[in-house]
Amino acid sequence: MFRKFLLILASVFIITACEDSTNNSDPAEIDCDILGQMYDKYTDSLDLSEKSLIEIPDCIGNLTGLEWLSLAFNQLTVLPESMENLTNLEVLVLWDNQIEALPEGIMNLTELTLLDVSDNKLLILSDNIKNLTKLELLDLTGNQMSLLPENIGNLSNLKELGLGDNQFIRLPDGITNLTNLTLLILRDNRINIIPEDIGDLTNRKNLYLNNNQLRTLPESIVNLTNLEKLWLQDNYFSDDEKIKIEAWLPDCDIRW
Repeated sequence: MFRKFLLILASVFIITACEDSTNNSDPAEIDCDILGQMYDKYTDSLDLSEKSLIEIPDCIGNLTGLEWLSLAFNQLTVLPESMENLTNLEVLVLWDNQIEALPEGIMNLTELTLLDVSDNKLLILSDNIKNLTKLELLDLTGNQMSLLPENIGNLSNLKELGLGDNQFIRLPDGITNLTNLTLLILRDNRINIIPEDIGDLTNRKNLYLNNNQLRTLPESIVNLTNLEKLWLQDNYFSDDEKIKIEAWLPDCDIRW
């Protein structure tokens, strides 16, 4: 389902770019009347992307039927606490803002299947992320995070997880509980060790570990028999280690 929403979002961006050539990058605000006018009651969606917004009014919390919300490509640094009232929200797109922390109330939006907070300034992720058990896609790429909560492993329906371009050195062992993952992006961090039980993620097809500080991989990786592509460029693997990894994954396309 989340792929369908991403396709809808992409089409909205194209239409917006074609129809509104007057938009500029000057900071802007939006009032409650305009917010209500932009809310599409037929699709329960609201697209506020590319509006140069610096804040969202508290009255957004009154749109309790909202299922799809994009605030992408703005200048937001904080989100209103009233968003906790959007209990029917399934898709929340926040990419390319300047958000440093998510309101705790977002961690109670238990219908969310897609949460995209990529290209912001997040430093931490609340332990209450564990509540979002319906999430299928979580994208935290391009932030300033160095730690993940151990209970990230509670997100048992997660299929795609983006953690690239952050400051992670290690990953919580709980990440190996995400057994439905098909895509895991860990590129462009400072990771120097992978959890021993990484081989439990047997559904994974793509694994991005390029541009880290790895010298070895755990032997359990031999269990990733569905792995199709493995990106390992720009690490510190010796020639012997490369030979060993290739022997463990003979059917995988490994990029060195």
